Amino acid sequence: MVNLTFVDEEGNRATVQGRVGQTLLEAALMHKVDIADHCGGGAGPQQVHRTDDWLEDTYGQGPGCYACHVKIPSSFHHLLPKEFDYIRQGMENVW
Repeated sequence: MVNLTFVDEEGNRATVQGRVGQTLLEAALMHKVDIADHCGGGAGPQQVHRTDDWLEDTYGQGPGCYACHVKIPSSFHHLLPKEFDYIRQGMENVW
């Protein structure tokens, strides 16, 4: 189990337990944390940049509608996959 803390726009916090391998949306819905899920979490295939030569198609991972997202502290950015232009553009269009 992992602890997850959801913070809404007004600064209210809800800390819940999630299962390893569970999506953030699944954990939030399981604990009745009210977050936007316009696409139902069922994003279409997304390409993840694994290495310089390998793009992997993933299903149900990554943004689908850009309405729900998380903020990751900059100290962890080096652990994240490379951001693609279409993801950045989608976030700018919504937020």
